[in-house]
Amino acid sequence: MVKKAPVILNTRATHQAKQLTNELKKFNYKVVDYPVSQMTRSRLQLSSFRARNFDYIIFVSTNAVQFTMPRINIKNSKVIAVGPATAAAVTAYNVTQVTIPEDKYSTEGILAMPCLNSDKSNIAIFCGNHSKKKLATMLKIRGHNVSSFEVYNVRSSPPYKISNNIDTIISFSNNSLVNLCKIIKNSKQIELYKKTIVVISEDMIATAKQLGFTGKVIAAKQPSNIDVINTLLQIHNN
Repeated sequence: MVKKAPVILNTRATHQAKQLTNELKKFNYKVVDYPVSQMTRSRLQLSSFRARNFDYIIFVSTNAVQFTMPRINIKNSKVIAVGPATAAAVTAYNVTQVTIPEDKYSTEGILAMPCLNSDKSNIAIFCGNHSKKKLATMLKIRGHNVSSFEVYNVRSSPPYKISNNIDTIISFSNNSLVNLCKIIKNSKQIELYKKTIVVISEDMIATAKQLGFTGKVIAAKQPSNIDVINTLLQIHNN
């Protein structure tokens, strides 16, 4: 619990923001919801997926799950999720066996999984149009047959003025940082570049600095709501 009520800018997409905002309010935070990204289902047809047998299906985000699972039927494939939240999203569709990385909930964590470092496999990756190609590229280098399915599209939200009273910004992806940067420029609120930002990976720290953010950029231990909140509590109670 924080003594003063800092103002947090929650940049998560609308369908993801509510839970985090509600949890933040329990700790006496004031929250401004500003979904910097808008997501829509892609026009990609999944007939090629349905016609093939995959050894592994990889979901790189909860969004990938939500835009995929209503459209496919998983039978004999083994399912890998990037982290606990993504795994929970999969199990909500009555898939009981989902594996996650042991340590890092990231591309690097998935690549470190022993099951992907052995025999040549047929692998399907479900992602968005903004997703990095590193996972597919590295798996192909290892000799796996990899098919990527971009099941949703992400674009920047229309800009509108953000409160000047923001203390800390929360961002959950490199793409959201890029979109936030576009919104800041279009709304001419350059002072937001100086705010403290909580992100979910070391990679995002580098991205934030490259985009011109000059305030503190701090990474939570894991890409989860509770880890982000714990990071905020450390910042505002010091």
